[in-house]
This record gives sequence, C-alpha cells and structure tokens, in this order.
Amino acid sequence: MLYIYLYAKVYTMYTYYVVNVIQYCHRRVYRKDMKSATINIRVPEDVKEEAKSTYEQLGIDISTAINVFLRKSIEYGGFPFDVRSDRPNKETLEAIEESFEHPDKGVRFKNSEELRNFLNEL
Repeated sequence: MLYIYLYAKVYTMYTYYVVNVIQYCHRRVYRKDMKSATINIRVPEDVKEEAKSTYEQLGIDISTAINVFLRKSIEYGGFPFDVRSDRPNKETLEAIEESFEHPDKGVRFKNSEELRNFLNEL
C-alpha cells in the first residue's frame, strides 16, 4: 500500500511540474506583443479527440500544445523527439533472410571478443 501511495505522490508531483512547464511555455507563446498566424491541419477525428483529452488533463488546449511542439522543434533544429522506424530496411531484411537460408556462409563468432578482433583486422 505504501508503494501505491508513493507512486501516486511522485506521479502527482511530476504532473504538477509538467503542467507548470507547459503553462510557462503557454505564457511565452501568447505574449501580447506578438502577431499570430493561422495553420490549418487535417488529422483523423479519433486522433484529435484523444489529443484533446490528453492535453485537457494537462490544463492546455491543442493550439497551445502545437505551439509548444513548434517552439521545441525550432530549439532542436527538427523534431524534438526521435522519429524513426523500428523496422529494418529492405537490404537488412534480405541479409537476415539470406543468413537463415545459408547458415554455412559468412563468419561465426563464439563471443564478442572474437568479433572485435575480426573487425579490428579489417
């Protein structure tokens, strides 16, 4: 029971911190002296509703969330998170399939030390 209480306490503190950071960003985004522009985007309805629900729990609207995203993108010089596919590319998949089809081809190593020595010799 103590574990659940501590988890809830830490989660509450974390949520409070996140909300404060977002509210700070919100104040910076909507300075009175700044002109604003409109961006229209199309998203599936279910994505919009889930995002709206998520950001309402943080005390902000979707517009503020998008503004925070855009500012972080500018700060990072791109996406503010890793954008990549966890799936190997076509060439890698073909090499994996070939290694299963022809297990006698290629080089095998008993441990990582043998692999390192082999790579150092190349």
